[in-house]
Amino acid sequence: MTKEQQEKIIEAIEADQLESALAAVSELEEGEAGSAELTTAQRTDLLILKATIYLRQEEYMAAVSILNDVVEEEPGNPVALLMLGTALAQIDQDEDARRVFRVVSRLADDPWAAEARSALAALGDDQDLRKTRLSIVCSAGLDSFALPMLPILEQQYELRLYTVASTRDVAEALEWGDVCWFEWCDDSLVKASQRLEKQAAVICRIHSDEVFTDMPRSVNWEFVDEIVFVAEHVREIFDASVNGETARHRVIHNGVQTSRYSFRDRAPGFNVGYLGHVNFKKNMPLALQIIKALVTRDDRYQLHVAGAFQDLRDRIYFDHMVSKLDLAGNVIYTGWSDDVNSWLEDKDYILSTSVFEPFGMSIAEAMAKGIKPVIHNWPGADGVYPEEVLFSTIDEAVEMIVAEKYQSALYRAFIQDHYELSKCVDEFSLVVDQLARRAAPGVQLAA
Repeated sequence: MTKEQQEKIIEAIEADQLESALAAVSELEEGEAGSAELTTAQRTDLLILKATIYLRQEEYMAAVSILNDVVEEEPGNPVALLMLGTALAQIDQDEDARRVFRVVSRLADDPWAAEARSALAALGDDQDLRKTRLSIVCSAGLDSFALPMLPILEQQYELRLYTVASTRDVAEALEWGDVCWFEWCDDSLVKASQRLEKQAAVICRIHSDEVFTDMPRSVNWEFVDEIVFVAEHVREIFDASVNGETARHRVIHNGVQTSRYSFRDRAPGFNVGYLGHVNFKKNMPLALQIIKALVTRDDRYQLHVAGAFQDLRDRIYFDHMVSKLDLAGNVIYTGWSDDVNSWLEDKDYILSTSVFEPFGMSIAEAMAKGIKPVIHNWPGADGVYPEEVLFSTIDEAVEMIVAEKYQSALYRAFIQDHYELSKCVDEFSLVVDQLARRAAPGVQLAA
């Protein structure tokens, strides 16, 4: 469809030559659409013109049918949404019309928002500015990645965090929310997808532990509208594990609020930090071998460990090897620290020896402070952090630590550019908004 053809149809509509305009639209649909010459944008424009004609002809049901197709493809199209709300109001589906107008009214910076608010006022709606309701479903003790996001999200949405103890809690979250976010792919999602009525748009955020269990294969993925992975390599493992079609998915990394971490220019030193739970995945044996190699060069090097042992065998091994390697004066275990910023302050390096990580939050937190990262090259690490901070052997780790090169400003800038929390939340908000808009116009008409 050329601009000239579009303008002629608009002129015919404005001149109330509706049959002529409809014939021109039909000719373009039958001709150009058949030869695949219409772009997606042109196809949308053509459908909106057709719906405009039907509205002028008071063929409201036909207009609703066309506009539903448009917003299915473009959930955030304000023109189509406004027209859809108008058509619904004309056939006395006022509540559906209100839901559609509310979607547009929440587009604060969009010029169409004022028109949507006026339409809501005409319908006698006192909830024209109601925020999207975002319910968050999370098992007890697993909300540490979600909690930092909530102060930002609650500026945009009406939030409720459901720490689930039973399926009843999940049912309440689905009933209350416009969008329901399942934090982790765990038993809560499995049971909800198999037993509960889908009353909200559903997001599942997958971290990494889940993909090494049977949970993803137990979910009815038709229940889920969007999967958010925290890393591409986690998504790849998921795809290899779960055969067949699942929900739409995208990668949104974890984020760090860099303003919470005091920055200063640093230089090479002798304090190596290890921060996080101590378990088999974190690979403490490798950390001990690296500090032994460093101490062999210079006995001023120390490994400072802040974390909780999650298996007694790991603690027994740790104590045994510290003794065998004669590292009692060079390995300092301080236990868990709730004040990461303070604990990291006197550290010169952050050492990560994990065999697998989706992101490595402690790495990013340390880099935000300007601390040099020394990261084991676990699968997918090169998709999260720069190659120059990765090591594959003990010798490589040692050389990175003893090297003179130290670039505090670059470490912090990397986190700000790639993983600043506000940016990650913005990406997540786009998912929520798209699902809210997609859900709102979904109108089921009686036969």
